[in-house]
This record gives sequence, C-alpha cells and structure tokens, in this order.
Amino acid sequence: MTVSSKLIQAAAGAGGEPDLFILSLEATSGESLNGIDVDTNGDIVACGFFNDPVGAGGYDAGLVKVNSIGEVLWSKVSGTSNSDYLQDCVTDSNDNIYVVGYYTDSNTGCLIQKYAPDGTITWTRGLDGTYADRLYACDISADDSKIYFCGYHDASTSFPNSYYAGYLGSSGSGTADYRLQWSYSATGQGICVTPNYVYTVGTGYVGTTGSWPQIARHSQTNMSISSRRLTSTTSQVTSANAVAPIGSSNDVILLGRYPGGAGKYGLLIQRITSGLAITWSRRFYSFTTTYSMQAKDVVTDSDDNIYILATGTGTTCCIVKYDADGNYQWANELDGVSGQNVSPNKISLDQSGDYFYVAGTESITPAAMIFKAPTDGSKTGTYGSFVYRAVPTAVDGTYNTSTQADDALYLSATLTLKAPSFTTTDISMTTSLEEG
Repeated sequence: MTVSSKLIQAAAGAGGEPDLFILSLEATSGESLNGIDVDTNGDIVACGFFNDPVGAGGYDAGLVKVNSIGEVLWSKVSGTSNSDYLQDCVTDSNDNIYVVGYYTDSNTGCLIQKYAPDGTITWTRGLDGTYADRLYACDISADDSKIYFCGYHDASTSFPNSYYAGYLGSSGSGTADYRLQWSYSATGQGICVTPNYVYTVGTGYVGTTGSWPQIARHSQTNMSISSRRLTSTTSQVTSANAVAPIGSSNDVILLGRYPGGAGKYGLLIQRITSGLAITWSRRFYSFTTTYSMQAKDVVTDSDDNIYILATGTGTTCCIVKYDADGNYQWANELDGVSGQNVSPNKISLDQSGDYFYVAGTESITPAAMIFKAPTDGSKTGTYGSFVYRAVPTAVDGTYNTSTQADDALYLSATLTLKAPSFTTTDISMTTSLEEG
C-alpha cells in the first residue's frame, strides 16, 4: 500500500531544523491521526487509522514515525477482517511504543499493541467482553512495567457504557485489573500517571441529575479508585476530556468543557491537588454565537507551563498556553486559508520543551496530519494552504464550581484477555516538499 504525504515547512531555524511543519499523510480518504508522542531521540510517533485495509475490512490501525524535520522514517498498518482504530500512544524509556484503541472483529473489543522502535510489532492484545468495549487514552508507569488505559465497557444490554480503567503488563501477559462505574452512561477519556497515583477523567453521573466532568484518583497497584470528584456546572451535559501531571507533586491539570450559553461550549481548565481539591479554575473561549470550542488534550513541560489543545472557531486547531498558576500566556490557531477544516486530536512536547506536535486531520488534501510549532507562540503566518495565526478574540477568566457527592458503584469487569488475529504490513510512503 502506498500512502502519499505532503510536507509544508517554515523557514529553517538553527541547525537547519524547521521551526514549523505541517505533514499530511493520505492512503485513500478519511484517515486520521488520533494519538502522538515524542521518544528519547526526538522522533515523533503518531497513531490512528488509514483507509486502505490489509484485510477485508474498512479502516485499519495505523502507526507512523517521523523525525523532527518531518521526514517519514516508517509506517505500519495492522488489522482484523473488519475496521480497527488506534486512539492514543505512548513511548517508554527504550523507545518502545504502546498503542490503544479498539477492534471490530466479532465484537468491539479493547485493543492494546506494543511495537519495537523500528516498527516491528511485538504483541497484540484484546480485552473483549460480550458487547462493545473501547480504549481512548493511555500512559506508562515510571519503570515502564505497566501500560495504564481508560475507555468504556458495555456490561450488558441492561446497562449503558460504564466508566472503565485498568492496566496491562509491558510484556503483554498477566491479568489486567479494572474498575467500573455502573450508574448511567459514562466514559473514561483521559489518563495520566503521577509519582504516586493514576488519574483518569471523563464523564460521571450522580443519580439522575446529569453528566458532570469527573476526575478519579486510582491506586497504581490495582487501579482501585480511592477518590472521585464531580464538578457541577449546570444541567447541560458536559465532560472532562484530558488530564496531565504538573510538577513533581501529584497535582494534575484537568481539561474539560463548560456550557457558555446559547447551546455553546468553552474550555474548562483546572489545577487539582492529590486530595482532589481545586487550586484554580479558568474558562477560555473564542467562539461566537455560531461556534463552540471542544476540549481535546493537555500537556505540561518541565517548567510547569500548560498547553491546551482544542478546536477553535469553526473547525480549527487551537493551542492555548497557561503558566502553572493559571495565568494566560497566548492562544494561536491553525486553519486552511480558504476556510478548510483542521481538526486536532492530541498534543505532545519534545524533550526540550521548545516545540509541540499535534496529531489530527485536515480537509485540504484531505488527509491525516502532524503539525509542529514552537512553544513560544511564534512563527505565525501563511504556509502553503494553511495559516497559523493568533486567536483574534479570546475570553479568559476564573470559573466557580461546586461539587457533587459520589454515589457510584465500582465492580470488577468481566473481560477476557486474548490475542486477536491481526495482519500487519508496512506502508511505502513518498514525501514531497512544498515551501510555505
């Protein structure tokens, strides 16, 4: 299978490395990159799905590795006879790559894979129940021994989706531990590991009062939930989408959304302690009465700066920077020059903290996309078919929240750990350079 790619670069910086690039990757159509991470060599790995199956299905799980100037090093697809999707990835200290998502072979089952640094697949595992199960986010323990993940488990036809989190050993063996929330439909959407805990975020319910942004603190040993917090906003449905560690403490940054009126949503950003107390809350939006913002991902650097990824006005890639105290720094967005959509999914930083990388899609080619830019907010301008600009109007401020009591019941999941039958193949990629 041949995947075409287009690389748009900004002017070269020190050492000849571009300060900005936009890499578009396409097999046929409808591709997406949903997860991204940077390894110890400064190479970027991104995962998602491509529309050129290795079997008889539709989409296949896809993984690509590029260097810091946007050159494709290798790419892989793997899949069952039906569609398969990757949603997130993480690298360990030896540059092994772990990906999570879901496959649709017989049922919809949770998918976990491990790849060597050269793209050789090490193992594939499925966590499969009777009905639908999916994973949306992953992180790795400090000693590289456990891959933590979250998503949802569909327990039976009598219950909606259940909030679901667990881990698998880095060897792909052993019994994973789980906890479920059996109270209305809920989904785990983000996860991170701190020195002492694992945190997950997503949607949570209290009784019949509605859906709230939820954060749960888990034991690293067995994923039991020691504390849970739901932040009440209004009766409108809202959620937490991502979480990231900050500093050397067990504090985290939660990213979610809040109802801003007229049926529209903005971003909710909170710093939360290990006791799940809220240190500060911020709200951010750049929409008009026509558009909402959608929270996507959050990362932090070694100086405790916070980088928020979201969709902005219309469908644009919006990046917002705060410091550790919640002080607003800057906001930029990437869009097509003629109004074509750019849809972001995940963000990652390089080891130096000088550049961020975004995985997503763009409708210009159309294709899956990797976007690189400096973390100081500079290098705005027009690059080929894309424009990177400062957000023209933005509102930022504090946000008052209340909390709801926890009335959820957590039980062990009934999922089977197995090795689904996956076919894997290399993708031969060609790259052309278009100067911006």
